[in-house]
Amino acid sequence: MKSLTSELFEYKLRNAGILYNDRALYTTQVQNADGTTATRYGYIDSHGKVSIQPIYTQASNFSEGLARVNVGKTAGYINTKGELVIPYRYSSTSDFSEGMAAVMLAFGGKYGYIDTTGKLRITPRYDHADPFSNGAAVVYVNGKYGFIDKNGNYLLTPQFSMAQPFSEGLAFGHGSGGSTHSGG
Repeated sequence: MKSLTSELFEYKLRNAGILYNDRALYTTQVQNADGTTATRYGYIDSHGKVSIQPIYTQASNFSEGLARVNVGKTAGYINTKGELVIPYRYSSTSDFSEGMAAVMLAFGGKYGYIDTTGKLRITPRYDHADPFSNGAAVVYVNGKYGFIDKNGNYLLTPQFSMAQPFSEGLAFGHGSGGSTHSGG
């Protein structure tokens, strides 16, 4: 038993990351039909057993029970059983945070937000969008940062040259006039 534990430990250190939602991301090399090799991503469980086969060209850690994965150039989301629950339709995705994820439909398009069912909750209209933190998200529009709520309403309109996520009800934004703090 001791050697199994040490082998598992070494296996995880070499090929896998930290467990999130009882799944750890790992990589392996696969051989393509033309003889070249490619890196593929899959997931192991807390016992080191492969729980989701390494079929993804890109993958992320689980967050709120879902992980973003790519097959080719499009991304979708799987659950911890490896079932595709949000189809491959996005060119860019973020992890779920507070039940929402920032996504881009078309390469070079705008970011919007979906919920954990894949329903579009905030229409794509941002040049960049960060995950939600304390009920607010930093968005980038026309060269300026602002803050939105989960309905897409501006808490602070885009006016800052830099911004940090909300923390303890406060936001930091830096514009030409200095910093602005706003209660949340």
